[in-house]
Amino acid sequence: MPLDSPALRITFAVDAWISGAAGIATLLLAAALAPMLGLGEIATVAVGLFMLAYAAALGGLARWRGEHRRWGRTIAVGNALWVAASVWMATTPLLQPTPWGRALILGQAIAVALLALAQWRAAARASSP
Repeated sequence: MPLDSPALRITFAVDAWISGAAGIATLLLAAALAPMLGLGEIATVAVGLFMLAYAAALGGLARWRGEHRRWGRTIAVGNALWVAASVWMATTPLLQPTPWGRALILGQAIAVALLALAQWRAAARASSP
């Protein structure tokens, strides 16, 4: 089993860049985004901060040259949970996002699901002899 997985490191880097860019945009535009999406400004800022912290952690994993297989599966499962939470947020009557908000939440959920799939597959390949 190889210790370093370049394919997983690439998926981590892509996820980190996307999450970091989305986090910065969310923080910079929180006041404008919150009413347009039907979400509170505090929740919007919290999501932006989370995305920045997540991006920093993934950026570190992308540069690390250790064993990535377990991390790849962990990140993929975390991303799958994010997708499930996003679908719940878009469909629950408790939050009531606007149509634009629902579209943004579901659109990013699709992108995250694709990243999770790529990470899971890369982790599986990393564990193959």
